[in-house]
Amino acid sequence: ERLGAKDVAWNLGRVPHPYQIEDAVTALAVNTDLTFSIQITSQEELDALDRAGVRSEVVPGITAATASAAAAGIPLTHREHASAVTFVTGHLADGKALHPSPAVDWAALAVSGATIAVYMGVGGAGAISQELSRHGLAGRPVAVIENATRPDQRVFTGQVETLEALVQANGVAGPALIIIGDVAALARVDTNAFTATLGHHLAAAV
Repeated sequence: ERLGAKDVAWNLGRVPHPYQIEDAVTALAVNTDLTFSIQITSQEELDALDRAGVRSEVVPGITAATASAAAAGIPLTHREHASAVTFVTGHLADGKALHPSPAVDWAALAVSGATIAVYMGVGGAGAISQELSRHGLAGRPVAVIENATRPDQRVFTGQVETLEALVQANGVAGPALIIIGDVAALARVDTNAFTATLGHHLAAAV
């Protein structure tokens, strides 16, 4: 897609590849903390801007794992449950869901005791469930946070072995983060209503 000076704002997260840029544009990109930048194309976007001679700047944001967990009332670490957290991508670089990926050592994750935060894992929920169940985490708590911090936020909880069914039964289709570990049992599903109410008041204020 070609963009010129008339394009004042460009949401990089919604423009298909390859990037072709003309003149000066103001780019508004999501995922600006660059976690999993290769999978979510943030680095590719920056490279495209560099090649086009367009000056760019990254304004640091908060990664989805931190924001989603907080919105659902889940502590990623907890003195009694987990002293570490691991971020995992649920998609390969070519856009395919993991099934399974040699890039992820599921066996090591299973025995680490760390909270596992899976980005872009809805499409690979079945494979993730199978891999972690195979390595002893079938009964471990899991939480799926869809559209975190938005008025339409939804939080669902279950167990690793039923992750795929949980996603399908609730029709999870929006951006979602999957949190796996004992801390997931602390999720507050009532945050759905709270977030919706907060979003309504913020919209009214604007």
